[in-house]
Amino acid sequence: MAAARKRSVPYDRQVFLNCPFDDDYYPLLRAAVFTIHACGFTARIALENTGSESVRLDRLVQMIGECGLGIHDLSRVRLTSPTDLPRFNMPFECGVFYGARRFGAKAQARKRFLLLDKEPFQYQKTMSDAAGLDPRAHGNDSEKLIACVRDFLAEGLDPKPMGPTRISALYSEFQLALPAITAKAELTLADIEPLSAFNDWYLLATRWLLQQATPPG
Repeated sequence: MAAARKRSVPYDRQVFLNCPFDDDYYPLLRAAVFTIHACGFTARIALENTGSESVRLDRLVQMIGECGLGIHDLSRVRLTSPTDLPRFNMPFECGVFYGARRFGAKAQARKRFLLLDKEPFQYQKTMSDAAGLDPRAHGNDSEKLIACVRDFLAEGLDPKPMGPTRISALYSEFQLALPAITAKAELTLADIEPLSAFNDWYLLATRWLLQQATPPG
């Protein structure tokens, strides 16, 4: 899947999505990926390649280098219980992306990125160096996240992609159609529910969006 994207998708249309991979965030992850593709871009995330042929960090660095855009969600940089430690993957990968933009070759200097968080100004407690980068808050709400992602991707585009209200409606249509879509693919909703099956969901969602954009003939 990754190889096909590199061959056919321009650098400025690939979006590195840096976000949590936990059960609570999974609905937001799906909404973000759906929005990216509904706007005419391609989402790239660490889950797309689970093989062991290379070091995970090397794969991430390569992926970041291939993406002209980045979306970084910092909402899970916090303690989940009194005995747990916060997860630093998101700010680390954000730093790699920013470093590529700052110190990379000419194409890398074109990188643009969006910072997301759960609440306004929460980043001041977790990553204060982000001050001035204007993070957007999604409140753990899929519709708000869709609007944040769409508005970021629409910047500088003419014509603009469809608006967030239409994308939210389209996403609801897809979710209603999903039982029939999975059955046609000889899958079930239970098959595509685990995070480990994300690539199956990804393929079904992107194919469905492509069908909506293709006039019947």
